[in-house]
Amino acid sequence: MVPALVQNLLPVVSPDRRKYKRTKLRTCANIKLKNTLIGRCIIKDLSLTGAKIAIPEFSWIPTKFVIQSSDSEFAFEVQKVWENGGEIGVRFLSSDREL
Repeated sequence: MVPALVQNLLPVVSPDRRKYKRTKLRTCANIKLKNTLIGRCIIKDLSLTGAKIAIPEFSWIPTKFVIQSSDSEFAFEVQKVWENGGEIGVRFLSSDREL
């Protein structure tokens, strides 16, 4: 399930070729691997299919992991699709309803 924040985003045609509109955020979240907290991040933007996160204390991040909001409102299993310094682009694999 996608958070209510992005449920109503419609496909758009944009110069950067993204299929879905992105919503800018600045939300703190936890990075977990097998239910173990391995770090913290900031969700910088979010769409129906993925997100861009920033890792303030940049370190190694696995290819697949879970992003869980600090307030536990949502959690997504994600796959890293790109990395540039302290920023990582991820694709959603499943939502909190499927974890």
